[in-house]
Amino acid sequence: MTDATTKQAADPSYLIVGAGVFGVSTALHLAARQKEEGKAVTVTLVDRDAPDAPTRVAASWDWNKVVRADYADPTYCALALEARDAWRGGNSNNNKNSSNTDEEGQEALFAPFYTESGVYWISRTGLADAVVDNYRRLGRGREVDEGLIAAVPVAEARKLYDGVFAEADYAGVERVLVNRTSGWADAAGALRRGAERAVELGVRFVEAEVAALEFGGADGTARGVVGIRTQDGRLLRAHRTVLCTGSYTPKLLDESARRSGIEALRAGGRIIAAGVTTGLTVLGDEAMERFGGMPVGIQENPPERGASNGCLPPNKDRQLKWWGQHIFKNTQKMPSGIELSAPPPERDYAQWEVPESLKEDVSFANRVTFGKQGESWKIEQHRICWEALTPSADFIISPHSAAGGLYVATCGSFHGWKFLPVIGKYVVQMLEGSLAPELREKWAWDRELPDPSKNKVWPRHELRDLCAFKLEALSAYSPHSKTSCGYKASPECVANPWPAPPLQRDTGFAVLEGTRISRVRNLSAALEGIVWMTDIYDLAALRKTIEGVGALASTSHSSPILRLPFAREAGHPYETTKDARTSWTHQAHLRLYGHHPGVGAGPLRPAQGDRRRVRQYLGDGTKALFWTSADDLATYTIEAVSEPGAADGGFYRVQSFRASPLEMVEAYERGRGVRPERQSLGSLSEIEDMLAQTRASTPPSGHHEYIGLAYVKNLMNGAWDYETPDCER
Repeated sequence: MTDATTKQAADPSYLIVGAGVFGVSTALHLAARQKEEGKAVTVTLVDRDAPDAPTRVAASWDWNKVVRADYADPTYCALALEARDAWRGGNSNNNKNSSNTDEEGQEALFAPFYTESGVYWISRTGLADAVVDNYRRLGRGREVDEGLIAAVPVAEARKLYDGVFAEADYAGVERVLVNRTSGWADAAGALRRGAERAVELGVRFVEAEVAALEFGGADGTARGVVGIRTQDGRLLRAHRTVLCTGSYTPKLLDESARRSGIEALRAGGRIIAAGVTTGLTVLGDEAMERFGGMPVGIQENPPERGASNGCLPPNKDRQLKWWGQHIFKNTQKMPSGIELSAPPPERDYAQWEVPESLKEDVSFANRVTFGKQGESWKIEQHRICWEALTPSADFIISPHSAAGGLYVATCGSFHGWKFLPVIGKYVVQMLEGSLAPELREKWAWDRELPDPSKNKVWPRHELRDLCAFKLEALSAYSPHSKTSCGYKASPECVANPWPAPPLQRDTGFAVLEGTRISRVRNLSAALEGIVWMTDIYDLAALRKTIEGVGALASTSHSSPILRLPFAREAGHPYETTKDARTSWTHQAHLRLYGHHPGVGAGPLRPAQGDRRRVRQYLGDGTKALFWTSADDLATYTIEAVSEPGAADGGFYRVQSFRASPLEMVEAYERGRGVRPERQSLGSLSEIEDMLAQTRASTPPSGHHEYIGLAYVKNLMNGAWDYETPDCER
């Protein structure tokens, strides 16, 4: 080996792709290490946005972020304590992972961006006790003994911080974790200063958009990475390439695999790109006086209830920020033919184009945190933050096993930002082969993947499924006005009016509170109880549904009849008409019944939308049909049963709008950017012939075999057209 080769091996150059938390921190620690050892700094940091850009796509760019060491996992608790001490401007002598070299002296540069406001955790998982135990085990018992961190009973906790969280949602909560040694930091400012400091230390910053990895060898396909190729065709070379590319990582690896033919490059199930929504309000003088000294507030949920949501205290610009609990993915087909989740293709990830349902998700965070105190606040500047997640919510800090010279340091999993001052040290240890065995295993590229269902921030919905039709003008009646007006199925990718409940049902719920209708995210939390049925003939369950109720409501075609004997036993008034059809009176029973082609349209499922993106229709698809959305149906029903005389019973007919099947599919196409296949099932005469043949060959007991044909026949011949819908009422 020549002296030049030996020097090259001893002093490798580094190309860090992505200037978020992992990238900036790694650049800082690498540059500091090289300068400390008297070497030339050979670090290049690449990002599509300049460090001082007004907005960036990195998850780490934001108004402010939480800095806390409140982890049930002892490893992350220890790392976060080290990071918190660095945010304060010094290092932890108590943390076994802290090496206290000159390299860490630079961490003090982040102290001006940190505010130790405290964190107030409304926890439903036993987190409070676990964190207190971790602090003691990690040598931080003094903070517990001095009352700086404590598990506080709810009644006592409500009074803390002048009662700013007195009206929060404490359902299912026994103790609140109050940690006065945690806080928040100016995210954009700290990240910008970190990048500037890296450049001051000698790091070369290149503003460029990365297209793919570049491989060595004469044919460019050898299994060794020599750098990256940018979108404008430039080749940036280094001995070691470190991907700190966040939510862009799966897409970048897939494209690199397509170009190189190295299939094992792909992230597979290791990484998924996911989004969460944030929003701001600007506080006035009175609100600032009351809430200016508040801590970070977090509603911490078990996985089955969804991710946590919460808010950060107002910053110097009086901006109070929330984040929602709705985590979603954005599955797309790549040029390789592979489907994976990635941010939207727009250069800014369309981060400011936020669907209404996700804005509602942020508003929900406001309600469960502040109650009526926050009702008058106008939440604006909504943003979708795209992040890289792993099934375990662990980071990936590891060599890539499919290519030499390639390393991965990413996957903040919505909790990595706080480690900005210190995480780069561990990336450097990984690059040098000195990372502690327990961390090397925890953050390995090829570690065993756990079940992601236990990860509460794992995305459970598609972004496209959070978009719904918005109605604006075609001859019909307004469902919410006493004057007639026009509606047209004009689909816009605004979102459903409420987030899907954690029970994973594709539906939404409206609850009557006095005269106000509020949409609830968690149905189980809004009801006294839920009775699960094995099927519609589960008589024991049906009997249980009657117990202790004063009125019955059913949206099932079968259970009203099956409930009859149990209703009689419970003393609910009812009567049966001569034609044997049930007529429930005296507030005994409400049945939603109707032949609405759109009645099954829920917020996550457009009316008659097909998962295979095939739209079937009769005839030429131009006949205008009536449609009733699930939202309108719930609104009409609540209004009807709330009116005087509702106890006398009655029948009402409603519709949201009229539109032909082809108008609906065209609207869906415009709103979703997906072109569904059109498929005609035949003409009306063909349907009538099929119905006649099936009736002739099927006994009455088999009516279910042809009832669908009868349905579409009457729909198409106009037998169910409502000449005077009751929308004006």
